[in-house]
Amino acid sequence: MSDPSTLDSNYSYYDVYYYDYGDCDFAMNFTAEEAIEYSYDTLNELYVRIFLPVIFTLGVLSNLAFLCVVYNVKRMRTATNCCLTNLAVADVMFLVGSVGSKLVKYANSPVSIDDSSLGRAGCIVMYLISDTAYIFSLAAITLVSFEKFYAVCCAHQALGDSRRRVFVRLLVASWIVAFCVAASFIPCTMEYVTLCSGWPSDERYRSWPSQIAFCGPVDDWAIVYGSGAQAIPFLLIFPVNVYLYFRIIVGITRAIKDTSIAGRRQKNIRQRNQIAVMLIVNGAVFFICLAPFEMISLFYMIAYSREEPVFILPADTRQSLTSSARLLAYINAAINPFVYTCMSAQYRDAFRQTFGLGCCSRPGTDAERESVFKRMRRISVNLTASTSAGGSMRIYHSVRPRNIRV
Repeated sequence: MSDPSTLDSNYSYYDVYYYDYGDCDFAMNFTAEEAIEYSYDTLNELYVRIFLPVIFTLGVLSNLAFLCVVYNVKRMRTATNCCLTNLAVADVMFLVGSVGSKLVKYANSPVSIDDSSLGRAGCIVMYLISDTAYIFSLAAITLVSFEKFYAVCCAHQALGDSRRRVFVRLLVASWIVAFCVAASFIPCTMEYVTLCSGWPSDERYRSWPSQIAFCGPVDDWAIVYGSGAQAIPFLLIFPVNVYLYFRIIVGITRAIKDTSIAGRRQKNIRQRNQIAVMLIVNGAVFFICLAPFEMISLFYMIAYSREEPVFILPADTRQSLTSSARLLAYINAAINPFVYTCMSAQYRDAFRQTFGLGCCSRPGTDAERESVFKRMRRISVNLTASTSAGGSMRIYHSVRPRNIRV
């Protein structure tokens, strides 16, 4: 990765007597090697022209389809799905703010660092959208874990609609906090620098713009703050979610033992296993996809907290690792609805019902149509007062050495 603000010594400035700076903050001549460095190479072309459009289209359509399913199928309007629908909205915002901005930049300029198509306001707004969505997604996935924890382990406290109202308030508070934290990141991208550029005389550079712009941090402290403010919350909520997953699985196992008198032990065990797998896979996909970028953010926070930044890895390696980490974050935002649908027959049935893709599952009796956590919760309350088990189951933008935020 490269930051033009760190490479001033490599350029020869235009003589002020022979060049009119106009609206530019400064001017630079680029050598052929430097021009290649800031162009889209074959791998970047593949990344921007193939991978990003596919992920963007797939992610937006899949999340919108999930929203349609929850809206269309009444039984899907649960507290958990209230969290997941907000997460779907956040995923769409994240893809629009991060992937969408990259596609706009690529369509308008052959220079990889050129943010002029976004403009000063666009740099702030697009980053604000994706940062808000990313931070909220951390809160949403944790709220899903807490909702399941209370449904399974605190059934006697989780009956009625009061729990849903509580989680709605928590979701609203999470959006507000996410926006405020994202707004505090504005100094990381508010330095809008315009550059009058002189390119080599080769034919391929004749259509390149004579003026480019890029967004950057106001100072090194903004890099340290921005990197730490997004990495540290991730590192804090990871063990919290692992603990909640463990307690949920233990609670479901206890509920199965308490409901063995109903003669459904084997079916309950199968449903327990399905719920446990869905929970673990959903959480694992989320944290595995986001962990690499958060580790890189932590790496940059440590590097820029020194008076003179020191990097162990060369710039090309850092750029490749960061691009791969960003891609994983984008994939996570796109595949969440597929995880829900693949891991749950209830979600698949609701999807088929919404879009008319084949027959729905056999209705069966009311007890068979109940989700396992509702059935176990009711039995645990009705059969024994002592049972407290129920049952139930961001990176953003382009990264440069002076700005780790994606």
